[in-house]
Amino acid sequence: MSVPTAAIKSKSRTRLRSKQLNNFPRLHIPVILFIVLTTQIPFLANVFLSAHSWNLLLPYLGFKLVWVSNYWNLLTSAAFWQALGVTAFITIGTTILALIVGGLTAWLLSYDFPGSSVLSALFTIPFLTMPTVSALMWKDQMFNPSFGLVDWLVGRFGVHGVAWLSSAPKVVILIAGVWQWTPFAMLILLAGFQSIPVEVVDAAQVDGVNWRQRFMFIELPFMRRYIEVAALFLILFTMQTFGKIYILTQGGPGTESTNLPYMTYQSGFVTWEMGTAAALGVITVAISLIVINYLWKLLRFGISENTES
Repeated sequence: MSVPTAAIKSKSRTRLRSKQLNNFPRLHIPVILFIVLTTQIPFLANVFLSAHSWNLLLPYLGFKLVWVSNYWNLLTSAAFWQALGVTAFITIGTTILALIVGGLTAWLLSYDFPGSSVLSALFTIPFLTMPTVSALMWKDQMFNPSFGLVDWLVGRFGVHGVAWLSSAPKVVILIAGVWQWTPFAMLILLAGFQSIPVEVVDAAQVDGVNWRQRFMFIELPFMRRYIEVAALFLILFTMQTFGKIYILTQGGPGTESTNLPYMTYQSGFVTWEMGTAAALGVITVAISLIVINYLWKLLRFGISENTES
């Protein structure tokens, strides 16, 4: 009796599975259509626009097909490579510093001590602050050469009236970015520290492991996946930095702090060269996809390594 019953149950599961597979396309069609309408069609329209020359200030010039001339003009211009360098500086610098500061903060908060939950909530405030508000705070309250807090601090050492936004614009943007994104890295890494098995930590303490050995040989290897996830999102977000540059430096002095998103804004809404702006957008997306694809493969490789071990 048990064999026919098992066979019947197996057949019923097979029918249910086949029914689910048959319903799969129909259930996901609305989601696929939504994704295509909101992401792929605008992107394809942007690619189409990037192959044309179209200046909204000079409508009599018309809408001309120039194929890859916009891309060629960008790739052969010094301004593009300078903007790419600024983008790399802000992205890499913010990611590394946010991971270091956020990781140390998360490591300290992973220990249970009075007030740790309150400190965790307070440390998330910069991440929850609107980027425009935080940029105005850094511009008017921190780096103002007349009454800013930074100027007051360096004034204790005899340095006064430093125009930080014009003398070190990229450093100012970097500091503001680290202040904003450190809590994001802290939250991800804190979740990693808190998920370390207690048995492993207890066994290490029994073996007489000190805090340095515990961090280097137990916690840090376990945190690899969390560090990679945090780096993945930090790179994705900081590559799109625009609001802080717009508020703090306007891409200046000159083009010293102009990154790719701000250069795209200038091409589209200052000079009104829509084809050039579209080409910049396509190039930025392509660079982002290459970087994210590499980091995603690295993350999957780390996960598969941990699974096999």
